[in-house]
Amino acid sequence: MVKEPLYLPGDKQELFDRYLDKTAHADLIERLRVITGAFQNKLTPQELRLHRIDRTDAITLFHERQKLTKKMFQAVVTDFAVRVCTNQIEICTQQFYEAPRGKEAEHIAASRIPDLCDDTELLEQMYEWWKNLLPGQKKGIAKTFDDDFNPEWCFRDKEEETIQCIDACWRSLPLETRIDIYHYCV
Repeated sequence: MVKEPLYLPGDKQELFDRYLDKTAHADLIERLRVITGAFQNKLTPQELRLHRIDRTDAITLFHERQKLTKKMFQAVVTDFAVRVCTNQIEICTQQFYEAPRGKEAEHIAASRIPDLCDDTELLEQMYEWWKNLLPGQKKGIAKTFDDDFNPEWCFRDKEEETIQCIDACWRSLPLETRIDIYHYCV
């Protein structure tokens, strides 16, 4: 189940900070750091020898830095695209299992797209609000918005199971619906 929306970054740096897989691209990140340091004349002679860099060849350093910067950007865009696709697969899989027999294709085709968010502050406030609600408040919201929560399916004999089910329903709601419910209740 998709738990967290995709944040739309406000600039290139935020895209890198949020989505670049720093473990998978550690070598690329390190090489760019080294080449940039050499290009800016910030490496010691020992570091230059260690990395086999000739700092007198500024044109080669410049071109390698451009090439590495391009590779980094391609890597982060790929990481973001993989995340979008993974979220879409999770949504479609959920639709498949919720579909009546023989109607799977229609349910998958009607799947929503992954949630996209550009207001991280609102999202954090909403998450905090939901987390701090009392069980009775969550049940009241589920009853008020019964089309979204499907309370006849959610309400169980044990309160703990009911709250777990309501929480699962909340997490599976499209972000736009959760924001609408949040604004209505707050």
